[in-house]
Amino acid sequence: MITIVTSSDYSFFEELIGSHKAVFPKSFQIIFGDRYISSCFKWYTLNPTNRQLIIYREKNKIIGFLTIKKTNDKENFINYIFGTLIVAIIKNPLILIKPLFIKKIFTQIFNKNSNPQLNNCLELISLGILPSHKRKGIGQLLMNQAYLYARENKLEK
Repeated sequence: MITIVTSSDYSFFEELIGSHKAVFPKSFQIIFGDRYISSCFKWYTLNPTNRQLIIYREKNKIIGFLTIKKTNDKENFINYIFGTLIVAIIKNPLILIKPLFIKKIFTQIFNKNSNPQLNNCLELISLGILPSHKRKGIGQLLMNQAYLYARENKLEK
């Protein structure tokens, strides 16, 4: 079952964080902790006209998730997440010397083409399916929901 997550229902976020960790065990977000991952997901629910968090459930268990946003979304993710990021670094300053963190920072500083300016497009941010459920069409179901959002909002894919 496909669900578009709203800001009024975070009851399953612990499970969603666990799914994220299972799908992306070496992800940059994991080094900042569960609170950071939760905040990242919540950002996609705060302005449904510009972004969405979509999950797929089977037997009341999260099997997959997708995050999308409009390219012309004016709300800055970094501004939203900055406080949570600082708290994570204060709690664990060794994050700053982890190779994954250093690589991400250098990529952001030196990759001038990493942020093309596209207008009126839909940007896929993340798509994750539990490893045990891959190749069963779940990703396509989630992408179909993203395409529906793009059509409803007259966006280019």
